[in-house]
Amino acid sequence: MTGSRVTDVPTQAKAGKDKQFINKLNASIKSSAAKKGSFGAANQANYIRVILFEDANYGGSSYINYGPGGCRDDGFWNGHHDNLSQVNFNDRTSSLKTASNCYVELFSAAYFQGARQFYTADTSYVGNAMNDQASSFGLT
Repeated sequence: MTGSRVTDVPTQAKAGKDKQFINKLNASIKSSAAKKGSFGAANQANYIRVILFEDANYGGSSYINYGPGGCRDDGFWNGHHDNLSQVNFNDRTSSLKTASNCYVELFSAAYFQGARQFYTADTSYVGNAMNDQASSFGLT
């Protein structure tokens, strides 16, 4: 990285799979936020929390969720997205990568309704029951 510019970006297909790249990106975002001060715009999205992938094995299109910090593993949600239709990722998740100490709870309907499944680690296939079904999620 050079002056908060990312110069070693892997291809899109590899970026979400590369933990080292995700850690570098988080460090760059965090550094940029610190320079802007506690009320800077970058503080609204300091960390990658989860990456949802359209295909199994972390392939296809992806949706990255950012947040102001990592998850605290305290039993409470530390972030969420209540309607994946808003980001054109409704019913498209087949695999996911967790980041920033976050666990992910996927729901089959918007606003945390319907069937749900909890994931505590990177998951190359979310399973038949949740494949292409996720419409919202919570992070803890």
